[in-house]
Amino acid sequence: MACVVASQDLRTSVVYRLRTLAIAACCYAAGRLGLTRELVIEGAVVSPIWPPTGVAVAALLVFGLRYWPGVALGALGVLLSLTSLTWRSFVILAGNTAAPVCGCLLLRAVGFRTDLARLRDGVALVFLGAFAAMLVSSSVAAGLLISTGELPGPVSGRCGWPGGWGTRWEYSSSPRSCSCSTACAVRGAGHGGRRPWG
Repeated sequence: MACVVASQDLRTSVVYRLRTLAIAACCYAAGRLGLTRELVIEGAVVSPIWPPTGVAVAALLVFGLRYWPGVALGALGVLLSLTSLTWRSFVILAGNTAAPVCGCLLLRAVGFRTDLARLRDGVALVFLGAFAAMLVSSSVAAGLLISTGELPGPVSGRCGWPGGWGTRWEYSSSPRSCSCSTACAVRGAGHGGRRPWG
């Protein structure tokens, strides 16, 4: 009996690690895709399309919040492909990980179902999963750009905050809702949309 339990624990651990790495790989690939376009606002470069956030929310909704390290690993991979690690990298990493987690928590709080069969699920996905959750990452990114002087703040006379923050928020939330709803619909179709959150 102990051998069966040990075998089950090993299999569960291996599945968890493989899924985490798969989520990280998908987030990384989506991030590299998002970096193919750049937008310059007041000298600061932002990516107008950022699909990893949609991939991350879909992964967390489908597999559970315990897979957040895959989201963080994917974001770390994208950051490492761009620059060396600094304290600013860790701030961006925290924001890019926290936003999908917040989106998943907000959706869980309203009883979201991944099959999107109800109108309220679609509305919740757009307004809570996309727009509200992306306030986290866009605020972190724009705040970082202002604190480092790469984007002028409200005190400087030229306020780059609304433009930089709004662009980050708009472009991270819009494509994400599309990719997340597609992934949830595909996954939810086979399971009636009900999946344990663990």
